[in-house]
Amino acid sequence: MSRRAGTVHLTLFLALVPAAPAMAGPGREVIHELNAARAEEGRDALRRSASLSRSARRYARWMARRDYFGHRARISASMSFSLVGETLAWHRGWRRLSGWPVGAWLHSSSHRRTLLRGRYDWIGVGRVRARYHGRLATFWVVHVGDR
Repeated sequence: MSRRAGTVHLTLFLALVPAAPAMAGPGREVIHELNAARAEEGRDALRRSASLSRSARRYARWMARRDYFGHRARISASMSFSLVGETLAWHRGWRRLSGWPVGAWLHSSSHRRTLLRGRYDWIGVGRVRARYHGRLATFWVVHVGDR
């Protein structure tokens, strides 16, 4: 700020900083990686569903609270889907490691069938960090659906 003859002049500097790219969350990273694998199989990309993302996060939290890992008899997802599927993974620690569950799923014939060859169009991903059997762990849940 400078003063001349009783007048206050403000000099304003605007720094033009390139905007940082939007950080993709781990769920979006998983969807991106799965869609790349689907493209290699000649399949259409899965579209992100907010309701499937909510149900996947809700189930990941449910497992974490109960110190449990596994499927239940029924997948609790929106009734707007006529068909739903689910894949699960967990790893030790709280690092993101979004490529790890995708790689594990793609190397499992049943998970690969669900994620790449199933007749699903929609996807939601849930990730929860918690303690599992007393150790730091990250739970991953993918819900896929067809309307």
